[in-house]
Amino acid sequence: MTRFSNELIRLELADGEENRTLCILFRNIGKLRQQMSLTDSQVDLLAFFAMIKMEKPLEEAADYIGDLNSPRLCRILADVLNYPQKTITNDLQKDSILISSGMVKIQKGLTYMSHKVELLDGIEDLLLKENTSSAEILDSFFHVATPSGLNISDFEHLQDDLEILLPVVKMARKKKIKGVNVLIYGVPGTSKTELVKAIAKDLKMKLYEINVEDSDGDPISGQVRFRAYQLCQRLLQNTSGIVMFDEIEDVFPDISNYIFFRENSGKNKGWINKLLESNQTPAFWICNSVHQIDAAYLRRFDYVMELKPPPRMVRDRIIRTNLHKLPVNEECITLLAKNEHLTPAQIHKAARMARLAKPTSSMTTEQIIRKVINNDLDLKGISGKVPEADKSRIDYDPDYLNTDYALPELVTGLANNPNGRICLYGHPGTGKTGFAHYLADRLNKPLLEKKASDLLDKYVGGTENNIASMFEQARQEKALLLLDEADSFLQDRSRAFHSWEVTQVNEILVQMENFEGIFFCSTNLMHNIDAASLRRFDLKIKFDYLTPEKTGQMFLQLVKAFGNPMAEHDLGQWGPRLGQLKNLTPGDFAVIRRQSKFLSKRMTAKEIFKSLERESQLKKDGSKKVIGFCA
Repeated sequence: MTRFSNELIRLELADGEENRTLCILFRNIGKLRQQMSLTDSQVDLLAFFAMIKMEKPLEEAADYIGDLNSPRLCRILADVLNYPQKTITNDLQKDSILISSGMVKIQKGLTYMSHKVELLDGIEDLLLKENTSSAEILDSFFHVATPSGLNISDFEHLQDDLEILLPVVKMARKKKIKGVNVLIYGVPGTSKTELVKAIAKDLKMKLYEINVEDSDGDPISGQVRFRAYQLCQRLLQNTSGIVMFDEIEDVFPDISNYIFFRENSGKNKGWINKLLESNQTPAFWICNSVHQIDAAYLRRFDYVMELKPPPRMVRDRIIRTNLHKLPVNEECITLLAKNEHLTPAQIHKAARMARLAKPTSSMTTEQIIRKVINNDLDLKGISGKVPEADKSRIDYDPDYLNTDYALPELVTGLANNPNGRICLYGHPGTGKTGFAHYLADRLNKPLLEKKASDLLDKYVGGTENNIASMFEQARQEKALLLLDEADSFLQDRSRAFHSWEVTQVNEILVQMENFEGIFFCSTNLMHNIDAASLRRFDLKIKFDYLTPEKTGQMFLQLVKAFGNPMAEHDLGQWGPRLGQLKNLTPGDFAVIRRQSKFLSKRMTAKEIFKSLERESQLKKDGSKKVIGFCA
């Protein structure tokens, strides 16, 4: 029986509020003793340190001794608690349960006892709480994570990563391998936390999460969270659990900030490195960005993975699950799924807001969802919005196109062998981009579309990184990749003024050659493209102006779309006049179709022709027309 156990018996037989407080302290330490397997001397040390913190007279008496180094502290504690000095010295070594768990910290250097000894922040308050359990005390620092509603199958787009992570974590737990740490980072809302929970569920392991706030809801500092992590690691070493340390930005602060840099420099840096090398329980560390984390820490993570917004097929499934039983049409789901910036958290939030707002809102469910998501994208500075469904658009039909290659044969060929590098060139509006969308739908593949503005970066090397990321994203999503405005990157290198113009071309050529999938480039300026770049394409397909026959067919379709009766034989009066407009494209007909939204009446065949004539004349190669007064 320890010295303080005897004191507990004496106090329980005595009266008084002070005795009652000490009695609660000793009882709680006794409960903690069982959970942490503390020895008699360790129990007495913890009780003594707690009493110093809670009793001002005792603290002043201890400080009266003067400055202490570690050997003198151990000698005095051995005398006070009546233990051999060697026992106390061992109890305060860095690998002892009290120190390695983070429950107690001994400051280096000469200082008073009240500063020399530091308890885990908040532990003394918990030890003075009546009728508490050891689990309740420990729950203030870490807790069993709430189960996820997702399964490992919901992360099929991460199959390559999971094929490594799942067996590694399982083997590390089985063989008690030290220092297994996984870093998962990515923009907010990409389900990083849910992924770790799904991993734990799949491995049938209990997941323990380090707290980010205390019992009062106040944030916990980075240093205290680190010590809570130490405690969790020590207690889980003989279990089958794993640890999740979420929101690690506060424990790996920006070293460019002087205050934080001073805190983590020198001895603390070495201590953190040791922490990442000696953990006996596999740990998952989660953050939104790794830019502020020192390279010395980063290299100690065994596996690092960036979690990006899920690919289109996964987004589609998440959207359908979240919008279940909401009155949302198929076109809205398609438009949502096409937005590559959409995260699971944004989808869930939009569905929740729609359910809350719909009973009284005059907006449609689709409008509410689009508004919530677009506001969120605005907040993050993302320009790619979820558009409204365009009811005025003309359905894409490749039969109308005028190309120098048989498109049906190309569709069949790519369906059988989905691998090719194809350059689509020609005048604006001739259907180049539309064909990539059409092909993706026919092959049931997601389309990843990028423009120059999506890739260009103001920093040297940034554009090259964005180009590489574009191809990597297409690989992960198994998507058909379309690079619009390709002439911005594949310009003739002999006319380059800057070295980075050459490196951008080189980067895209290297990525093209290594890409195993369908890659489209579209351009209106074929003459600007580097000759060596053109050789890398398997096909160069020209999209030209509509033939007179196709112009007539599209005119007939548009007239009917406006509700005007017209048969094929009625085209006779318009055929010759349409034939004079030799520079029309499918895009021109789409413009006329959109114009109908602004009109109070439907357009007649004559008005449609006049509009097409204006579109033709506005082009550089349009027919000349005298403007002004004529005699």
